[in-house]
Amino acid sequence: MLPGFLISMTLFIGSLIHPGVPPSCFGYTPLMVQSGSMSPLFDEDDLVLIQNSADDALYGIGDIICFQSGDAYVTHRIKEITADENGNAVYTTQGDA
Repeated sequence: MLPGFLISMTLFIGSLIHPGVPPSCFGYTPLMVQSGSMSPLFDEDDLVLIQNSADDALYGIGDIICFQSGDAYVTHRIKEITADENGNAVYTTQGDA
């Protein structure tokens, strides 16, 4: 019970310190699925744990990623990877549904 309490408190304090960013603990962020776009893998109201990473080289076609689009967080599968004019990776994603 103590580990669950410590994780909950870490998430709670993180949300107070950085209100615009989902809280994370030990490099993972819990997010609630808001649509059926990834069904049947993830259904609406499922809880997913997102592994935080800033290394684009780890992502490949078929990987599931979560990214911010406006005020929402989107979880989709990578369908295509291209490069922009500066050589940065550009991901085309799509839900499974």
